[in-house]
Amino acid sequence: MNKDISVICCVYNTVEVKLLEALESVMHQTADNFEFIIVNDGCDSDHEFFLKRFKERWHVERPDCPISIIHTSDKNENKGLATARNVGIAYAAGDWIYFIDSDDIMWNKTLETMWTELNKQEDKDLIDIVLGHTCRGSSIGQAKQYFETNRSVISSSYIFDKYLALMKICKYIEAPTENGYFVDKDEMIYNATWNKLYRKEKIFFGNYPGRFYEGHPHEDNYFTHQIYWNMRLGLCIPNTTYFYRFNGNFAGNNLYKNQEIGYANEMRYEFLHKKVNSEIDNSTSFVFSKKVPFWKEYGQKVVKDDNEKIKLITANQRVTVIYTYWRIYCETQDKKYINIALNWLKENEEELKLVRHSYIERVVRKICYGRSDKSGVSNNV
Repeated sequence: MNKDISVICCVYNTVEVKLLEALESVMHQTADNFEFIIVNDGCDSDHEFFLKRFKERWHVERPDCPISIIHTSDKNENKGLATARNVGIAYAAGDWIYFIDSDDIMWNKTLETMWTELNKQEDKDLIDIVLGHTCRGSSIGQAKQYFETNRSVISSSYIFDKYLALMKICKYIEAPTENGYFVDKDEMIYNATWNKLYRKEKIFFGNYPGRFYEGHPHEDNYFTHQIYWNMRLGLCIPNTTYFYRFNGNFAGNNLYKNQEIGYANEMRYEFLHKKVNSEIDNSTSFVFSKKVPFWKEYGQKVVKDDNEKIKLITANQRVTVIYTYWRIYCETQDKKYINIALNWLKENEEELKLVRHSYIERVVRKICYGRSDKSGVSNNV
């Protein structure tokens, strides 16, 4: 029974209450054109039994949709989320892939709404990614409240090209917020792997076959930019389609306590920087300029050509790297990370003039030099 969409959920000993809420949110989808793939990434025996019982229940309640439980290892070893996703992609029979994390919750109309909006588009054969908006919280009660009063975040669906998507995931905002976030408000919507439909053959098996970077945390940061570079067009729909469960702020989740996120952002910068002087595919530019003239939002009044867009993207990503190492320093108090941030500041100051970054520059220089100017190295570092 072939289906259009393969929904993939990778599981490793998730708290069973949260796991059940995630799995049930897939089971309660109003669409019927999908299969469900659960990737067991080395769960313990209790979770093995839990998943087996859920599969039996699924066959009773959703006989119209196939379900599979597969393993990342014959020895039941935990291989990590990146490997689990790669295994799920290889197994998937659908033309489209959708990821849900094992403690998050889908709106019950997520797949139906994404699929309907995709098929409304004149350019649907060129669209390789469909994404919805995300709400955040800690309980299923909050999720239900969001979804029961689901309102459109934007006025209508819009088409975007790879340059706009890359700008979103690399975007740095100058003014700090209460929680210390410096990323674009849409960064999570674009950067996270979950809550998106991916055209499998184009994104994962096309001219640039995509695989998640195995053996490393922060797999989104290692890979998402490659997905967008490889796509033709994307579609952003106005609905909130996903509930991301969190248990505190970035520091509480140890986001910056692991230097891997710094390495991931460096790799993203190097990947994009190499593309500046490469041949750029202009096949989507006309469609983009006709339908989504949003570049004025990003601080550059006139974008002369695609190379200029990429230069702006890489400049923002460089500042994101600087910001990341500064945050790692704040969390670890390891002074080598603030020196890394300073070196990135010094390496190419001409490129950094393309974007506003004076706040983060003042912070880094003040920590390194004990003052906001460039003279006199402090003994503190």
